[in-house]
Amino acid sequence: VLPVAGQPMIDYVLDNLAPIGGIDRIYVVTNAKFAGHFQKWSAPWAAVADSLDHEARSLFEVVAAVGAATVQVGQAGSEAQIAKAHQLLSDTRKALYRILAEEEDGPEPEAGG
Repeated sequence: VLPVAGQPMIDYVLDNLAPIGGIDRIYVVTNAKFAGHFQKWSAPWAAVADSLDHEARSLFEVVAAVGAATVQVGQAGSEAQIAKAHQLLSDTRKALYRILAEEEDGPEPEAGG
């Protein structure tokens, strides 16, 4: 939990791993001297992980994969490709909010009643 770039080193490492899809578990190995520090650091993460169901986790996996692809476009894409990616991501964000605004399918109202 030593600081690097203004945050605990492990947060820095996790931030750099986040765009990589398929990582669903991370193991931290330490010694008895620092175990308490890592337990204290990990407590909020454990609460978040426990609160997510499978569907939510799978959404986050897709978001991480999209993030990785976005980084690649940003690093290797032309100006036009980056502009197209920006528009696509902007449209996608709006579409996600539209999903929340839609009414879910419920039971059909009974006729005459």
